[in-house]
Amino acid sequence: MITAQLRQLIRDRSSKLTASRSTIGLDGFVDTVVKVVRSKQNTSSYFNTIAEFGEFTREKGGMNFSLELEEQITKSGGNAPIMGQALARLGTPVQVIGALGYPNLHPVFQPLQRELSLTSYANPGLSTAMEFGDGKILLAQMSELNKADWTTLRDRVGLEALRQYFDNQSLYALVNWSEPDHTTSMWKGILEEVIEKSSVGKPIGFFDLADCTRRDPAAIREVATLLRKFGKYWKVVLGVNKNEAHILYQAMTQETSTNLHHLGDELFRTLQIDCLVIHHSKEALGWNSEGSVVVPTEPVIHPKISTGAGDNFNAGLAAGLLMELNLEQSLTLGHAVAAAYMRKGESCTLNDLLN
Repeated sequence: MITAQLRQLIRDRSSKLTASRSTIGLDGFVDTVVKVVRSKQNTSSYFNTIAEFGEFTREKGGMNFSLELEEQITKSGGNAPIMGQALARLGTPVQVIGALGYPNLHPVFQPLQRELSLTSYANPGLSTAMEFGDGKILLAQMSELNKADWTTLRDRVGLEALRQYFDNQSLYALVNWSEPDHTTSMWKGILEEVIEKSSVGKPIGFFDLADCTRRDPAAIREVATLLRKFGKYWKVVLGVNKNEAHILYQAMTQETSTNLHHLGDELFRTLQIDCLVIHHSKEALGWNSEGSVVVPTEPVIHPKISTGAGDNFNAGLAAGLLMELNLEQSLTLGHAVAAAYMRKGESCTLNDLLN
């Protein structure tokens, strides 16, 4: 929870947000959020947990069966657009580069132009988010997004335009490494042809790998090496959830651990980055040069939406870092922004949050 003291500190430093500039990329999805219908009488009842849904499907093994998905909302999605909108509503001008429709912007992203500067290089993926009380299952159709690589991004956006987007900003965020097939080539291209030729100062570089379950351990180790290279130019902050932390730890150490604190200690030491954050439903843990902190999650009993909560957490965390809050305060702000999003069903402004 945001204390009265932290609330005042955020008010005092909010001008740092409006004075900052951010560039975020590189994905984009059209999100359809659904609930899975379990039974119907007068009204629908839904599967409450992933375990309950899994048990149902397990019992149907060897049989044909159908499920009804009840649509809740179709909206703009992808880690970059959602994080970008959340950060913009907190007060920072944001440029989003993503797969938002090509050659024309997809209609679902057009309303975002009121809040964000948008540049697109490909058509978006399609995502169906099956939401449950304890989490969600994402079903993604990648189509053209999986064909796009560094050459696509460079040729369609233009090298000079990319150098402008990645120059003289306070924050850069490269998110959702895991889902598009060629994200590594894009990150390498940005590092080798954009950042190294135009970087001024040492801004914040925020990274979110997203769910690495399908990714080969060698590919995960390769992107970890990239993060260290970005560290020459940016203050590298890596944010992962609990599942991603376990996958990353196993890829980096060839070991497993059930102790999240120990796992984070080892990852922070091994990755050699400026800041590591691991967040999950109960708490967020953070490591930087000053040590480690643990901040309990702000609970939301009946969320209107959960898809995008992690991106809103990342936006709140990034906003805290831009305001030069300490890590514990920044994690607290991340929790508050995510909780407000889940309660309201959309990203909040800084005034809404503080009042």
